[in-house]
Amino acid sequence: TDKKRAELDEYISSIDLKELNSSFVGLYEVGNRSYGRLQNIRTQSDGLSIPLKEAIGYFSQMNGEFLEANASCLPRIMQFVTIICTNNAMRR
Repeated sequence: TDKKRAELDEYISSIDLKELNSSFVGLYEVGNRSYGRLQNIRTQSDGLSIPLKEAIGYFSQMNGEFLEANASCLPRIMQFVTIICTNNAMRR
C-alpha cells in the first residue's frame, strides 16, 4: 500500500489537476482525506484498540472512494477509445 501510494502521489504531483475531470478531482480529494487516517487506523488495528467493524468499515469506505474516483473517468476514457478505434478503422 505505501509503495503504491508513493507512486500515486508522484504521478498526481506531476500533472495539473485542473486538466482532469472535476468529478475525479473531487472524489480523489475525498479518498485522499480518508487515506490520511490510514496510519492511525493501522496503529489501532495493531494494538487491537479499534473494533473490527470500524476497521473494516474504514478500509471499505476508502477503497470505495478511490474506485468511485476512477469510475468517474470511464466516460472520457471510452470517448478516447472510440476515437482511436474509429481512426484506426478509417486507415484500413
